[in-house]
Amino acid sequence: MFPNRTRVSRWWLSASKALILLLCFVDLSYGATLISCSDGDTCRFKEGTKTIKVRLDGVDAPEIDQPFGIESRDFLIKFLKGKDVTLKCGGLTYDRVACKVFVGQQDVLEHLVRNGLAWDFPKYSSRVYQTAQKEAQRRKVGLWSKPLAVSPHCWRWTGTKDCNDSTYMP
Repeated sequence: MFPNRTRVSRWWLSASKALILLLCFVDLSYGATLISCSDGDTCRFKEGTKTIKVRLDGVDAPEIDQPFGIESRDFLIKFLKGKDVTLKCGGLTYDRVACKVFVGQQDVLEHLVRNGLAWDFPKYSSRVYQTAQKEAQRRKVGLWSKPLAVSPHCWRWTGTKDCNDSTYMP
């Protein structure tokens, strides 16, 4: 009775998948203001009437129960509170949008890493924050002020082979 129903359903499914992929890889920019941060790499921002849950893209901050976790979150809140920020988003991770965050021209993620409050996350950053991390290590600031800094990855995955070196980041 409906011979084209299957063809239309397949077309709709294909078009939907294409749109989702396009939205995941298009660089979207938003002007926003901070609402809150749950840790040093996850914040909620207000953009117009929408709330956006953001995962800072390219860094990994200490977990909230990890040394420097609270300091990382509080530093981020203090730095962003009351400022207009630009979110440059390019993908999804779990229930969050992955974004770079800027105040004016300043890259907030680099600021976190340079102050020893987040790691460069090479898997997602292409090592763009590696120089800032080496500078923080050299200056022994933030988490690098302690002799045995443990990466958030190894904090979450204690005992895995890669984490024999506790500073390992994928």
